[in-house]
Amino acid sequence: MIRRLCSIPGSTTTSAGVASWDGRESMEALIARADRALYQAKQEGKSRIVLAETPPPPAPPRSPQSIHLART
Repeated sequence: MIRRLCSIPGSTTTSAGVASWDGRESMEALIARADRALYQAKQEGKSRIVLAETPPPPAPPRSPQSIHLART
């Protein structure tokens, strides 16, 4: 994809936001991350490609004991 973007004729500029899907996040979250990266690329100047931040890892499951301790 990057090679294709870089091969666009010189008078045309291209900005891109690229996000990698981890298989867990929703498509809406994936597109939102790519969209934020695109706007960052546009703010940084012409012909930029920005890689989106990786999504945070899922929270570990909480045991009933940790939930009880958190309430007290």
